[in-house]
Amino acid sequence: MRPAQLPTSLIAIVFLTLTTQGSGAQNNKSAVSKASAKAPASSASAQRKDAPAKSDARSKNAKKRNFKSEATLNANSITGTYESGNNALGSELKVQELAGGKMKFSLYSFWRCPDGTACNGIAESTIPVAHREATYHQTDPEYTLKFAFSKNACVVECDKPSNFGGFNVDPSGAYKKTRAKVVFD
Repeated sequence: MRPAQLPTSLIAIVFLTLTTQGSGAQNNKSAVSKASAKAPASSASAQRKDAPAKSDARSKNAKKRNFKSEATLNANSITGTYESGNNALGSELKVQELAGGKMKFSLYSFWRCPDGTACNGIAESTIPVAHREATYHQTDPEYTLKFAFSKNACVVECDKPSNFGGFNVDPSGAYKKTRAKVVFD
């Protein structure tokens, strides 16, 4: 078995680094750059591949920090898309907090019948919101929706679900924020 041979460029870098340790950072940089300039193409390309990886890692960490702070800000806002239910009975609530203590909302609820058809109801409006609570009243057919927001969640209460959407459609329940952004259809 033959002992492993180190590339000449690696030996030169180690030698130059050891001999110039006391001469300052500038001399080290120039010695390393001279040695790497003489290095074979495979070593130089390996060094180039390493450099972007380090900056990518730094930018990923910066993105994580930005995302965490953005998520913290969005957790305090009621703006977002909320979901509740399952494939047979479900609801989607979209809310955008507006200036002047108001919110724009769209609430869609459905119940899927055993035969595959669906009954559904929808409510949309801009209403006042105070202390993370809001009330919407519809006169024809008559029903009232109450919204109570907490961190990344909302509880909706409907006093007359049969007036909201018909047979078995009930928008009442606990909603979980699934997206911080909202797009109204």
